[in-house]
Amino acid sequence: MLESMPGLPVCFREGAYVYEGTSREYAWPRGMALRILNWLQEQKLAVVHAEIWLPTKPGPTIPAPYIYVWEPDDKSDDETWDQYVHSSIEGAREYVSTFEWDEKDVDFRRETPFFNFTPCSEEQYHEPIPE
Repeated sequence: MLESMPGLPVCFREGAYVYEGTSREYAWPRGMALRILNWLQEQKLAVVHAEIWLPTKPGPTIPAPYIYVWEPDDKSDDETWDQYVHSSIEGAREYVSTFEWDEKDVDFRRETPFFNFTPCSEEQYHEPIPE
């Protein structure tokens, strides 16, 4: 099975909601999600996508009709990888820190949001997207 975050320390796995679909993916409540972002930055991994999950079985519930996602701007040509990692982590950190349910989202606003991240290495960022 593919691992969305190879090398993830056990302490971060233990507190995570884990979804095992075509790959193993993780989501964390706010406080732990912020610590994961620190770890990703230490690994020189950018965050290229973040979304809100609710931990349900057999797989996550994706709140709808409101879709809660965040993505950074694309890396600019004059931006180093370290700069891009920093800006993507800071953007994700802001998203996690300030996240609030839409006031009209009466179905989920009492739920605890879990944050799922798509990390990306410099090598992965430059790989062509399969058609």
